[in-house]
Amino acid sequence: LFGLAPAIHSSKAGLASTMREGSRGSGYSAKAGRMRDALMVSQLAFAVVLMVGAGLLLETLRDLLRQNPGFNPSQVVTANIYLPNPNNPQLDPYHTFAQQIPFNRELLRRANAIPGVELAAITSNLPAADTINSDSAAYGATNHNSLAIEDRPTESSGDLSAEVIRISPDYFRVIQTPLVEGRFFTEDDENGKLPVAIIDEATARLYWWPDHDPVGRRLRIRLRFGQNPANQWSTVVGVVKNIKHDGLDVDGVPHLYVPLNQFVGRSLSLALRTSLPASTLEAQIRGAIQSVDPGLPVFSVTSMDEVVDASLASRRFSANLVAGFAAVAVLLASIGIYGLLAYIVGQRSREIGIRMALGARRDDILRLFLRKGVALAGVGIVVGMVFSASTASMMASLLYGVRPHDPAVFLIVPLILMVVALLASYIPARRASRVSPIVALRES
Repeated sequence: LFGLAPAIHSSKAGLASTMREGSRGSGYSAKAGRMRDALMVSQLAFAVVLMVGAGLLLETLRDLLRQNPGFNPSQVVTANIYLPNPNNPQLDPYHTFAQQIPFNRELLRRANAIPGVELAAITSNLPAADTINSDSAAYGATNHNSLAIEDRPTESSGDLSAEVIRISPDYFRVIQTPLVEGRFFTEDDENGKLPVAIIDEATARLYWWPDHDPVGRRLRIRLRFGQNPANQWSTVVGVVKNIKHDGLDVDGVPHLYVPLNQFVGRSLSLALRTSLPASTLEAQIRGAIQSVDPGLPVFSVTSMDEVVDASLASRRFSANLVAGFAAVAVLLASIGIYGLLAYIVGQRSREIGIRMALGARRDDILRLFLRKGVALAGVGIVVGMVFSASTASMMASLLYGVRPHDPAVFLIVPLILMVVALLASYIPARRASRVSPIVALRES
């Protein structure tokens, strides 16, 4: 497509005009030159737009990798389980507390007995997995559940909500999430005991801090799935650091943790703190789970590091894809500048010879063509930067921790492209400066 314009232009060239331009000795049509310059500027502007987009996405990826997820994914191996849910409750082996609690306890006992495992825990949601808890997915496809807070008017608490996550007592110790105040769950926090809950800093800040201490306060979790104490008040016994359960790019979501054995649910994830790799433990983990129930499917036995990495897969792919296109665009732009200046040098060889015969120095010729390359690059960069600045806000939803008009990106991109343009211009400009005036005039 880009070759059509010069091809059509060449086919329309008249013999008389061509002879006149040839008689001037330069062989360089001003109209054709402007077309070539315009195409070169467009190519450079396109490269700028791609480089700015790639820069913003790479900055986002870098910031996400620097995020504190609120837990330590190192040396944690995970496995996912889903308890079957037949339509006939009489055929459901995990329909009641009395059926689920023994399974949870036996699974933890066998998991802790695996050689190399320091500590095991169970949760309904792995952090950073960016998935919806299947327990609540059937009730609106969201982990958010409405809350009622004691001593707060019903009308003011009607819109309160938090993501509710079921955990076993050692969960926070396994993933090494710090306790801010209060305590973790204990083995005594089971069905039949006083309902308790742990909240994160986001929940405390949203509903209590700084005026009130949430520990000891009571709230009611309005859940509908399974046999849960939906009408009972739960006492807040602790506050933990925020955990990025919904992805490293999601901030400020309130979370509320409840004891695994106080709430029935189908979705379970096993988390093991160990120095052994997931591949070494996979067979033993599957064996431990299926020794409790041979019919349970086990999937996604992997390390927590891989879970976190997978949560960034789409962002990493987008950033690398745009960066790849930007690199190709810069390469093509540099080749284009080199090719255009090399062509101009060949077409203006007689002019170069005349200039040098009249006293122009080699440095003057070098600067002449370098200025040409820099001028094209400058115009292309300006056009590209203006377009990028006007459209960068469209990328806002793809960015995290980076402003659409990030000064660093908008400063580095033109500098890189200008350096590339200078390097691409230098070779043909240097060759032009070494043209012998006698040879140039003789060949013309």
